[in-house]
Amino acid sequence: MIRKFVVLFVLLLLALLLGACGGGSPSPTCDPSELTPPVLTFPHDGGQFIPGQTTMTWYHQVYTCEVEGYRAEIDTTSDFSSGNVFGATTTWPNSVGWPVPIQEGVTYYWRVLATVGSLEGPWSVVQSFQGVPPCELSELVAPVPVGPWEGRTLFFDDPYYSWDYLSTACAPEGYHLQVSDDPSFATSSVDDTIGDPVMGWKPSSALADCTVHYWRIAGTAGGVDGPFSDPVSFYVTVDDLCPTLVCPPTGLIAPEPTGPGGYEIVGSLTPTLQWNYPTYCEPEGFVIHLEPEYDLSSAPLQGGFGLTDSWTPGAALEPATQYWWDVAAISVPALGPFGEKNTFFTGPECTPSDTLGPPELVSPADGSQIHETYAWLHFNAGSSVGCIPDGYVADLQTDPNFGGTNLLQTFMFPATNIITDPLQDCTEHFWRIAAIQDGVTGPWSETWSFLTNAAGNCAVSMLPDLPAARALLDLACYRGPDPGLYGIVGYLQEGESAHILAQNSPGTWWVIQAPEGTGVNHCYVPKANVETIGDVSGVPGQSDPLICSADLNQPDCIAAGGTWVPNFSRPSASYCDCD
Repeated sequence: MIRKFVVLFVLLLLALLLGACGGGSPSPTCDPSELTPPVLTFPHDGGQFIPGQTTMTWYHQVYTCEVEGYRAEIDTTSDFSSGNVFGATTTWPNSVGWPVPIQEGVTYYWRVLATVGSLEGPWSVVQSFQGVPPCELSELVAPVPVGPWEGRTLFFDDPYYSWDYLSTACAPEGYHLQVSDDPSFATSSVDDTIGDPVMGWKPSSALADCTVHYWRIAGTAGGVDGPFSDPVSFYVTVDDLCPTLVCPPTGLIAPEPTGPGGYEIVGSLTPTLQWNYPTYCEPEGFVIHLEPEYDLSSAPLQGGFGLTDSWTPGAALEPATQYWWDVAAISVPALGPFGEKNTFFTGPECTPSDTLGPPELVSPADGSQIHETYAWLHFNAGSSVGCIPDGYVADLQTDPNFGGTNLLQTFMFPATNIITDPLQDCTEHFWRIAAIQDGVTGPWSETWSFLTNAAGNCAVSMLPDLPAARALLDLACYRGPDPGLYGIVGYLQEGESAHILAQNSPGTWWVIQAPEGTGVNHCYVPKANVETIGDVSGVPGQSDPLICSADLNQPDCIAAGGTWVPNFSRPSASYCDCD
C-alpha cells in the first residue's frame, strides 16, 4: 500500500533571517521589478526526498530587499497540468506549511515564485525529485564526494562540502561529515551530524591554515553511520601565503598538458611545452618525452629538477613535422606516471603559393610484415613537402599499380598517423601518400609495401616474390650476427620459413622476421644453415646492431636490448643494464 506523508515547505533565506533577528534596520520591501526567480536548493534536481522527514528549501537572489511571500507548487507533470497540483503560499517572516501527499517511487516536479502584495514574480526553474523511503542501516552505501575535490588548493578556511548519493532505492535520514588533518581521522576538525539528507553542508568552524585536510562523508540511519566515502584531501592556504609543499615520492600523479594545444601548428622550432600539476604539492622536477614518433617508449628523457611547469628544448626541432610529447613528475627516488600524450606540428603552415613536395614514409618499413589485423601508417611532411598542408590523400591497395580499390581516403587534417580498418591477412599491401593544400593535390610519395601476417603462419609459398629463408636444421635466431656478442632471440625449427628483411654487410647472415612471440621485429640466422625462397638479389645490407654496454645512452641502450636505469638525483650516474 502506498504510504502518504506530510511535507513541510520551509524558507531558507539567510539574509532575511539575520534581519528578522532584530539586528540592524529592516530591509525595504522589494519593488515588483526586483522580484527574481527563486533558487531551489533542496532537494537538488533529480534527487531524492524522504516524505515526512525532510524539508524543501530555496532563496531569493536579491538580498537588498525583502519579499512578502512565496508561492510553491508540486505536480506529477513537468508542465503542472495534471489538475492535481499541490500548492501553498508562505508569508515572511512567518513560514507556514500545508499538507501535501507525497508517494514513494513517484517523480514530482516543483517550482517557486516570490510575491509582493498581490503581485507575483517569475517562476523558478522547474526541478524534479523522487519520493523514496528512508534507508535501513544495511541499505546504506558510501556517498560520493563532489567538492572540495581531491588535490584542490583553497584560499579560504571555511569551505562548503558537497556530495552525491547514487542509490535510488532509498535515501539516508541524514549524513555525518568529518574533516581532519589526519588521514586516519584519529582527530577531527569538523565532526557534524546533519539531520536532513541534504547534499551539501558548511560547518561553522574554520580550518587550520597552511595545512592539508581530509574530509569524508557517510549516510546515517537511526543515528548510526553507514560506510564512509574514501577520504579526499585538500590544502588550505589563506591569501596564498603558506610555503609550497614538496610532494612525497609516494602518490605522484600524472601532470596535465596545457600547451601547445592538441594538433596546434607552432611558429617556433623551440616551442615551450607547458603543463599543470593538479594538486596542492609540487614535485621536485619533471621529465619529458619528445619525439616525432607516436610511440614514446624509446624516447630519451629530458627536463630536470625545479618547481616549474614548462620546458623548452635546447636544440631546434625539425620543421614541418608532427611531434608527440608527455611529461611525468619526479620526487626522488620516484618517477610518477606520465600524463596524457599530446601532439603538435612545427611550422610553417602551407599557403596557396607553396609548391608541395612528396611526403616522407616512415613506417611500417618497406617490405616488412605486420602481426596485427590492422596497420599503423606513419609519414611526415618533412623537408620534401616543406610545410604543414591542409590534409593528405592516403592510398592503400593490394594492387601495386593502384588500379583497384583504395582502402583509405582523403583526410582534410594534417595528422601523420593513420590506423587502418582490419585488413585481409596473408596479403601484400601497397601504400602511398600525397599532400593537399587549398584543393590542390601534390605529388605522390614513393610506394612502400607490407605483408599482413597477423597469425604469424602465412605460407611463404603464397608470396613467391617475397624472399624467405627456410631452416635446414633447428636454428637459434640471434639479435646480431655473432653468437659470442649477441643473445638468442628465438628459434626456427627445421623446415620453418621466415621472411628475409636484410643481410649483414659481409653477406654471411640473413636478417629475418623474428618468430612470433619473441617481442622483437627481426633477428639474425647464418646463411649457411638456411635455403632461400624467391629472388634475394635485391635484399639490402644492414649495419650490425649495437652491442649492449653500461655506458650507452638511453635510446642506444633500448635499441641494444638493455634496460635504462635512470638516476634522477644525479642524471650522469644513469646507466644501461645489460643483464
